[in-house]
Amino acid sequence: MYGLVLPIIHKQGLEMLRGLGIGTITIAIILGLMILQVWIAASFFLQPKMGTADKQKPLALNNRKAFHNFNYFLFFYNVLLGLGACLSRLLISCILGTWLIARIDRTIVQSGYEGADMGYSAWIGMLYVDHYHTNPVLVSFCHILITGHRERRLQQAIKYWYLNQSAGKSPV
Repeated sequence: MYGLVLPIIHKQGLEMLRGLGIGTITIAIILGLMILQVWIAASFFLQPKMGTADKQKPLALNNRKAFHNFNYFLFFYNVLLGLGACLSRLLISCILGTWLIARIDRTIVQSGYEGADMGYSAWIGMLYVDHYHTNPVLVSFCHILITGHRERRLQQAIKYWYLNQSAGKSPV
């Protein structure tokens, strides 16, 4: 009644609709920018799929310098987006906390409700990126490959040096 009927009775219906329109446009622009940012990052910066049967692209950047430039120019937008996500996360936690307070034997955000928490989704995404880029097994494997390649190149260089030395000597 306070938001719809009273402004119309007091002849402020157009002002109320103008404020509602500005708020709706603002939210639509923010959501559009979020979707556009995710689409651009997935389309242009991630490496292509490894095989045709893969469901997702690997979490590896294709053009790191362009990604850093893209990230740099969207920094202030992402700061405001993070602030909004923090506030909405607090609001959703308060709502879920009051709704699920009777279940004192479980956590506030139960299994199945994790999708409502943007922080949880960001944490899981960060774990995936850390796993793909700093996995200890992968890092050790790459280190073994690099050192093994260097040792083979050094042994080949020594072998060729001995061959060159023997080719230069004349048999007596």
